This record gives sequence, C-alpha cells and structure tokens, in this order.
Amino acid sequence: MRVVLDLERFHNVGSHCLTTAIRTLFAQKGIDFQEEIILGLGSGLGFTYVRQPDGFIFGGRGGNLEANLSDSVGIRTIFRKSDNTDISWQEKRDLILQGIPLICEADMSKLPYMVERLKTRGSGFSGHKFILIGFDDEQETVYVLDYLWKNVIEVKHSDFMAAINSSIKPMAPDNLSVQFDIPSRLYNFKGAVYKAIDYNVNQMKYPVGFGLGLKAEKRFFKEITCWPEILDEEALRYELNMAQLTFEKVGTGGGNFRRMYSRFLKTSAEILDSEALMKASVVYAYLGKLWKQYAKELYKASLAEDVASESVFSKKNEVALEILHEEEHGIACLETYLEEMRNA
Repeated sequence: MRVVLDLERFHNVGSHCLTTAIRTLFAQKGIDFQEEIILGLGSGLGFTYVRQPDGFIFGGRGGNLEANLSDSVGIRTIFRKSDNTDISWQEKRDLILQGIPLICEADMSKLPYMVERLKTRGSGFSGHKFILIGFDDEQETVYVLDYLWKNVIEVKHSDFMAAINSSIKPMAPDNLSVQFDIPSRLYNFKGAVYKAIDYNVNQMKYPVGFGLGLKAEKRFFKEITCWPEILDEEALRYELNMAQLTFEKVGTGGGNFRRMYSRFLKTSAEILDSEALMKASVVYAYLGKLWKQYAKELYKASLAEDVASESVFSKKNEVALEILHEEEHGIACLETYLEEMRNA
C-alpha cells in the first residue's frame, strides 16, 4: 500500500525545522501564520547551554514550543511517545491512513539527506522535527516534508525508524510524534501575544531546568574562555564550528533566533499598535546582528592556526559582553510591555 497526504502544496522552505512544520499544518487549515509568529506565540525565545562528558548542547530557542503555542492560541495538541518501535510505527501508519499528518522528532545524524545537506559529519542531534505525510509498504519507504526542501522527500523506512528511535543522549526522540488539531477560530491575538511573552520572560529569568535562560547565557560566555584548557585541539575546533552552526547557520533564521523573534515583536507591535513591543523588536534585531558577528568569530577561531590564542576566548570579548548586556535589555523591554498591559 502507498499513501501520501496532500500537504506539499502548503509547504515552503523555511528558517527553522519546527516552525516550518507547524506553519505548513496551519496553512493546510487556511491559517496564514508566518514562522516568526509561530516562534513568538510558542514562547520560543530561549537559550540552552549544557556541558556533557563528550561535548556541549547549546542553542537559542526555548523548549516546549508546541505545547506553549497550543496554550497561547487555543489548539489541541496530542503528544505520543513509545519505547516499542513496532507499536509506534503501526500507530503512525494508522493515523496517516486517517489523513492525519504528524510532526516527528528525530536524530538528525540518522537521516542521510540531512547529513549530506548540512555537512555535519554525522553529529547526533535529537531535536530535529519534520512532517510525516506518507509511506509505501512495497518500496519500504516513508515520505516527509522538511524545512530546507520544498518538495516531498523519500526516506528509507529503516533510516526513518533509526532516526526516530535513536538512543542519543541526553534526550532520545523516543518515537515522539505530535498531532495538531487546529480549529477554524483561534484565541484573540492580543491575549495570545501577552500570554506568550509573559511565559517567555519567566522562562528566561526563572528557568525550570539547569542550563536554560539568562543564567545559562552567562555560564556559556564564562566557560567558553576555558575551552582551550579542557578540550584538545581537534575537539576545540569541532565545538567552535558546531557552536557557530547552531547559533547562525542551522535552523535559527540567523542570529540565534533573535532575528525571528524581532520580526514577531515588530509584526505584533504593528497589529496591536504597541510602542513597547516596537522598542523590544529593535533590541532583538540588534541582538541578531551581534549573534551573527559572534558566530563569525567562532568560525574564524575554528580555522585559526593558533586556535587557543583567538580573542573569542578572552574574558573581555566585546561582542560577548554586548550580547549579555542586550539580552538583559531585551527582557527588560518585554517586561515594560507586560507592565503596560497589566495597567491598561
């Protein structure tokens, strides 16, 4: 049996894997939400930095975007996980037969088309998201939509299963799929913006887990100065390159998600006629430029002959210090907006 859902016509190349996938699902329902709106209403501003025995996890997007978005705009979202691969596949297959597309989480290193496109040398990354839209039992393939491709991608069933059932640590995909039940009418936009920003400010200032938020940013910029002491040269060059890819190149929209978040704030400011949101959008646009500049410094250091002597490891690195200052400034601007709303 071969089944392919008719979603390709609603899909376009995007900036970030998850927001592109969600945008496609909204477009199928006739709702024109751009990626930056999805990121913002999903409280997607964030920062992660966790040091592990074999490397680092870092990134500029907040977690739980699907659930946060659902809460902000009023949609039903169903999350399914399973440690039984066969049962999980049968469940996905049955849902596709019912005409229900699914956002799946996967280890990027198990998807040959992603490794080839991004030249990641097979580095494991468990947070990649794409849409499963079909399968072919006879050819043993599945069909997906991914953010860097306009057209449907055919993937070997074995590669798909390896990707969604990877044992990568610390956050294995566990066969996760997400089903969006999108109604014809959503919550009031003004209320959704307030709720999303309020949650986002709190998760940046008072994160629920270690390695998240503003505290994690401060720790990252403090600890990177020690990388030449704790990593051998090969590992140091590799981590510098991975950091610049994560902050600027791979699925962030550029500027470590700050550019996208700035566009969300600007659009919201224009719709809601909010001077406070417009001021905040300017700060995050500037942060996008700073993160891009910092990514360039990371990349330059990764290629330098004497890598350990590069200025990116200096405690007085001007770009790093400016980023830290502006990140605090951005949150303060968002708090001004929230205060104005509460007093209105």
